[in-house]
Amino acid sequence: GKSVIIGDPSIKSEALFRAFGRHIESLNGRYYTAEDMNTNVRDMDFIRRETRFVTGAGAHVGGSGDPSPVTAWGVFHGIRACLEVKFGSPSVEGRKIAIQGLGNVGRHLAGYLHERGAKLVFSDINARRVGEMIETYGGSAVEGDAFYTADVDVLAPCAIGGIVNRLTIPGIKAPIVCGGANNILGDEVRDGEALVERGIVYAPDYVVNAGGLINVYSELKRWPAQKAMEDAAEIFNTTKAILNRAANEGITTTAASNRIAEDRIAKVAHIKRLYAGSEGRDANTSAAIPL
Repeated sequence: GKSVIIGDPSIKSEALFRAFGRHIESLNGRYYTAEDMNTNVRDMDFIRRETRFVTGAGAHVGGSGDPSPVTAWGVFHGIRACLEVKFGSPSVEGRKIAIQGLGNVGRHLAGYLHERGAKLVFSDINARRVGEMIETYGGSAVEGDAFYTADVDVLAPCAIGGIVNRLTIPGIKAPIVCGGANNILGDEVRDGEALVERGIVYAPDYVVNAGGLINVYSELKRWPAQKAMEDAAEIFNTTKAILNRAANEGITTTAASNRIAEDRIAKVAHIKRLYAGSEGRDANTSAAIPL
C-alpha cells in the first residue's frame, strides 16, 4: 500500500508527522510507512515517536536511516543492465544520462554515475538544485519537456510518475528509459507497447527501484547495511533476465517481469504442495522432495 499526506512540503511540521504516526499505530502493524517523495529521515523520526511501524528513521532510534542510497544503487545497476542488453557493455563511462528529479534518489544516482565516468544532464523544477548538481558534478541542464527529447543514452526519471506516455513517447530520442520514479508509464500496456515499437528499452520501475523495499526488509530483519547494498546490486541480474525474456518472447518488459514473477510463485506453490503431502506420510518413511 501507499499513503499520501496532502499539503505543502515546505511547511512540514513535527505535529503533522506525529499525527500521521498515531494513525499508523492504530492499524496495529497492518501497514508500515517509510521515506518517500518530499520526506526525509527527520520526518521518520517524528513518526517513530508515535509508532514502531516505520522504517528509515535515524540510527539513534534504531532505524536504518536514509534508504535513498540503496534505492539509487539499485537504479544504477538497472541502468547497467539496460546498457549491456542494448549496447553489449554495462559500463556507464562516457554514456550521457539525463536525470529528472534531483531529490533523495536522483542526487545519489548522480553521484554513482559521476564516479564511474558518466556524462550527466540534470532536470528539476527547483533551479537551485540543478545549479548545485552542476557545480558538484559538471554536466548540463534541460528544462521542462526538453528532458524527453534530450539527445542522451538513458532517460532516468526520478521524480513523479506517468511521465512516459502517449504525448511524450513520440519525442523520446534516448534508446533506454530506466529511473527510480514510481509508475513511470502513463499506461503500462499501451505505453509499454509503444516503446517496444520504437525500439526503446524500458526497465520496469518497480524492478529497478526495489532497493527501497530491500532496505526496509533489511532493517526489519536487523541485517547490516552492507547486505542491503549487496542485495540491491542483484537488480542488475534481475533486470537483465527481464529484458532478455521480453526480447526473446516479443513482449513488453512489464509483461516479461509479470511472467517471471508468476513462474516463481508457481514453483513455490508446487514445493509447498509437495511439503504438505510429505507431512501426511508415516513419520518413519522418508522421501526425497525434488526441487
